[in-house]
Formats: sequence, structure tokens, C-alpha cells
Amino acid sequence: MVLINRVFLLKSDKKIIKGKMQNKIKDIKQITKDIIDLLKYNAEVMVLEEGDGVKINIISSDPSLMIGYNGQNLYALEHVVRLLANKNQEDFVYINLDVADYKNKRKSMLEDMVKKAVTQIKKDQKNVEFESLNPSERKIVHTLCQPIDGITSESTGEGQDRKIIIKVQS
Repeated sequence: MVLINRVFLLKSDKKIIKGKMQNKIKDIKQITKDIIDLLKYNAEVMVLEEGDGVKINIISSDPSLMIGYNGQNLYALEHVVRLLANKNQEDFVYINLDVADYKNKRKSMLEDMVKKAVTQIKKDQKNVEFESLNPSERKIVHTLCQPIDGITSESTGEGQDRKIIIKVQS
């Protein structure tokens, strides 16, 4: 009987949690739509549950303005949506916002850059310095370099001038 009650409670707790998440998803979608409307930008917003958070996909015929130079507008919008969605909430919801699949395309580009850099380093034994990258992109590069024998990466610089150097491990 106790086991049945525990299972029943777990199922009912899952329903409550799922209901809360559905409400949060609606709120997050509305927040995102409101910001886009304030910017007078024509776009469609799709919000999906993703692990412990949500993924927001913004679809537009002209995504370049929403993405901005090196994704700066995209990351700023993501930050604002995250702040507004989690304001006065007990449970933090991680928000991953993307426009026109920019983040996946950028990740593929970073993977190619790392492969080329590693090839160059192994050939010349000289360090390769990457352009300034935002924190999430630096994390991608560091993660890509970790499993490569004889290669290491380190971040240098401050603020927007923070760069990554890939080099031979000493």
C-alpha cells in the first residue's frame, strides 16, 4: 500500500511539474513575442521543452538583424528573455534562444576552425590564436580541444577582447 501511494505521488508530482513547465513555456513565449513586437520585428516564435529548460526558435525571413554581428544581438536577446522569464521565480529555467539555427551553424564553423588549427599546430608547432569569442563559444572550443592528445587551449585577455589560444601541450 505504501509503495502504491509513493508511485501515485510520484505520478501526481510529475503532472504538477509538467503543468508548471507548460505554464512557464507559455509565459516565456509571450515574453519573447512581446520583446520582438517592441522591436517591430516580424518573426515567429516556437518554444519547446529541452531537458530542464526550454529552447526558443525564432523564425524570420530576415534573421540577420536579430542575430547581429557575431551573434551579439542574439545573445543579448537571450539574456534579456532569461532575466525576465526567471524574475521572481523559485525554479530557474535555462533558456536557449536561437535564430535561424545560428548557434548550430556557428558550432560547426568552430569545429572546422579547431580542426584546421590542430592540423596547423601539428605541422608548424606554432600556437594558433582565435578571434574574440563569447563565453559559450570559448567553452565549445575548449571542449573540442580537451580530447585531442598533445593539444591544449587557454583563454587570454579581458572582457570583449578575451581570446583563445590553441597550442601544443607542454
